[in-house]
Amino acid sequence: MRRTITKHILSTTGEPSNSAEKVIELSQPSTDALRQAESAAKRIRKRAAPVRRAFIKGVKDRAAPLWQIMQGGGSVRLKLYLSLLWVAGGEPFKTDFPAYRWAALLALPHTEATGARRVNDALSQLAKLRLLRLERQPGMPTVTFVLDDGGQGVEYKHPAKVNQAYVRLPSTFWTNGWLAGMSGIAIAIFLALRDCQDYKSPNKPVWVTPALARDRYGFSADSWTRGVAELKRLGLIQVRRKSVNPNDFDFTRVRNTYIVNQERITSTTYGDARAEAEDLAKDDDEEKLGSKHEGRGQQK
Repeated sequence: MRRTITKHILSTTGEPSNSAEKVIELSQPSTDALRQAESAAKRIRKRAAPVRRAFIKGVKDRAAPLWQIMQGGGSVRLKLYLSLLWVAGGEPFKTDFPAYRWAALLALPHTEATGARRVNDALSQLAKLRLLRLERQPGMPTVTFVLDDGGQGVEYKHPAKVNQAYVRLPSTFWTNGWLAGMSGIAIAIFLALRDCQDYKSPNKPVWVTPALARDRYGFSADSWTRGVAELKRLGLIQVRRKSVNPNDFDFTRVRNTYIVNQERITSTTYGDARAEAEDLAKDDDEEKLGSKHEGRGQQK
């Protein structure tokens, strides 16, 4: 089930974007998706998914695997790969989950037909990116071996064991419906903001310039605007305007800073966050309608 919320959005430069309005679509994860997530969580003892920072951001002349996954509409690929890091992120770093179960976990429609085909296509594309290795068995589910998420095509080792920086996605990212409900671009930008956080002071606001979003993470201004809008509506981030030159008498420049509310993934279900967003949108619409009627009354 999918509902739309329409809201006027500013671009990352603070100016209105090309289109007057952006439509934020918020999905309702299926019961089957939540059931599959709970089943997987019990199987792996609710461990978190470690996501290397090298997966999120590019280094030197090499594009980040996250950016590569998202090219050409990579929502299914991203959700599937993060789920693989979650399910197969422990020894022996492999899984033989059938495609239709992955499709159910990702809340793809027609899980045993179209959904399963989309999963198999995504697996093949992820293998081409050297993020996993597939071992196909006639008449049996394909065995998927997770490879290093830095995109080097080498065998997987937990980043903590090789002293590599990473961020954690708790099991509630799946069991509370966040992965199934969020759009791919919102998840990607959430990871980018997590990468920007000071791990010693996670509540410290972070500043991401349009140039940084583009050069380090590969996001266009429009993609950044859409993803940030969805994260804000869901309560996963706070966006604050901060003056760049507060003590000057000249024209004051402002910039957006972001505070990531990662605890919300554990404390709140996606369904509740979605309902809150819809209530806020309804209140906004009623307020605008009341202001419009008030203006007409004054004109008379």
